[in-house]
Amino acid sequence: MRALLGVAQGATEPGAMSMLADGFPKEKQATANSVFYSAPLLGIGACSFGLMVIEKLGWRTYLNMTGVVGLLIGCLTFFFVKEPAR
Repeated sequence: MRALLGVAQGATEPGAMSMLADGFPKEKQATANSVFYSAPLLGIGACSFGLMVIEKLGWRTYLNMTGVVGLLIGCLTFFFVKEPAR
């Protein structure tokens, strides 16, 4: 499992860092990197919330909730994040 994580991060992190560098001015890049790298920790915290929802409403409801949130974030990203000029 750890090897797969390394392969996935090795393939995606350079692109993510490039996007952050293109999308933020020099003085805001440290903050952008901090937010980017805090996301896994926030996800671990969200697992506790997810377990409570699963316990009360069931796993199907939680799956639908996370799907709706993902679609919402995807739509917002599609419409509001523009490709920077090269």
